[in-house]
Amino acid sequence: AEALSSLPEVIEITEELLRLSRRRGILLNSNALRRSRGLVEGSVRSRGYLGFFIIAPDFTNLASMRDSNVGLHNVIAEQKRGFLARVFTGETVVVPAIISDVPHYDTGGTNRPLPPTMFVATPIRNSVGKVIAAFTIRLEPVLDFSAVTRLGRIGVSGETYAFGSDGILLSESRFNVQHRELGLIQDEQQSVLSIRVVDPGGNMTTGFVPKLPIEERPLTVMAQHAVAGEQGRNTDGYRDYRGVTVFGAWLWMRELGIGLTTEIDADEALQPYFFARNVVFASVAFAAVLSLLLAVYLMFVRSKAVADLKTAGLVLESRVSERTNDLFKINESLQEQIVERVRAEENLKYAQERLNETNQQLAEIAVKDGLTGIGNRRAFDDHLQSEWNRCQRTGNPVSLIIFDVDYFKLYNDTYGHPAGDACLKRIADILLTGMY
Repeated sequence: AEALSSLPEVIEITEELLRLSRRRGILLNSNALRRSRGLVEGSVRSRGYLGFFIIAPDFTNLASMRDSNVGLHNVIAEQKRGFLARVFTGETVVVPAIISDVPHYDTGGTNRPLPPTMFVATPIRNSVGKVIAAFTIRLEPVLDFSAVTRLGRIGVSGETYAFGSDGILLSESRFNVQHRELGLIQDEQQSVLSIRVVDPGGNMTTGFVPKLPIEERPLTVMAQHAVAGEQGRNTDGYRDYRGVTVFGAWLWMRELGIGLTTEIDADEALQPYFFARNVVFASVAFAAVLSLLLAVYLMFVRSKAVADLKTAGLVLESRVSERTNDLFKINESLQEQIVERVRAEENLKYAQERLNETNQQLAEIAVKDGLTGIGNRRAFDDHLQSEWNRCQRTGNPVSLIIFDVDYFKLYNDTYGHPAGDACLKRIADILLTGMY
C-alpha cells in the first residue's frame, strides 16, 4: 500500500481527482478514475487482494475498482472512522474486519452479500509531504488475516483468533460447522463479525442451553482481561464462547485495537497429564501385586528350604571333613581366577580408553577438512540444520556468508600446489581466529 501510494502517477491522479466535483457521474466518467484503475488494479489483483480506494479528506471515495462505491461516503469512515482519521495524520494502519459495502465472492465461489472485509490504509502525500488523501487496499479476512491466526493453532481443538473491544470475532474460526449446529451462526454466515466472545454459562456442545440472550452475556474471562489491555494466560480453565472449558493465553494490541488469543480445550491439554498419571497408578498397582505374589512365593520357598536344610544338615555333618580340603583347593583356584579377571578388566579398560580416543579422533576427522583443519561439508550440513531448527523455534533470521578466493587457480598455476595449499591454510586461520 505504501509503495503504490508513493508512486508519482498515483499522486498526480489523486490531485486531479481532488480537483473534480464529488458528483458520482463526474467521477465515474473522469479520465483520472480510468487511469487509477489501469495503474493500480493489475497490481492489486495479482496479489489476490479484492480492491482499492482513493479517499478524499471528507471521506468520499474518489476512486475504486467498483463503480458502485465511487462518489459515496467511505465504508471505513462509516464503521471505523478513528482508523481512517489516523491515516490523515500520517499513519499507515490495518483496519480490522468490518461489514463490506459491496458483495463479493468468497473462497468457495459463492456470492455473499455484505461479507466481512478488511483494509490496509496509508496516506497519499503531495510533493511537499502534505497528506492529501488516503489509499487503501481491500483484503479478504478469511484468506489473509485469518490465515495468519491459523498459524497459532495447536492440537485438534486449539484455536487462535482475533477480536475487537466489543468482543466481536475478527478472524475466521475453525469451528464453523459446530457453530452452525449450536445456532451461533446461520448456514450462510461465517464466524467473522458474527460471533461475540461471551460466556454462555455452560457447555453448549454437551446440550447446555444458555438462559441469557447473547447481548446480555458477559465476555469470557479471557476477553474481559484482554479488552482491559492486560496480557496473560490461564491454565486453571475457563469457558470459551461455546462454553467449553479451555486453557488460553492472550494479549491486547493497542495500535490495532484488537485482541489475540490462543486457546485449547482443557481435556486435550491435560491428556499428557492424565496419561502419565494413569501410567504411574498402573505401575504402582502392578508393583504392589508383584510384591504380594513375591512375598507369598518367598514364604513357600522359605518353608521348603527349612525342611530341606534339616535333611541336608544331617548329610553335611558327615561330609564336612572331606569337603574342607576340597574347599581349600577351590578357594585357591578362585583366588587365581580373581587375579586373572582383575588383569582382564584392566586390559579391557585400557582397550576401551584407546577405543574412545580413536573414536573421538575419527569424529573430529569426519567433520574437519584434512588440509585446512576447518569444518568440512558434513560439519556445514550438521551446523546449518541445527541453526535452521533453532531459528525456527526462536523466530530469529539465519544468515549465511559465501565467499570465493579470487584468482586462486592462477595462484596455483603460478606458484604451485604447495603454495596454494599454504594459501588455503592461511585463509582457514583467518576464519578461525578472525585476525588478518
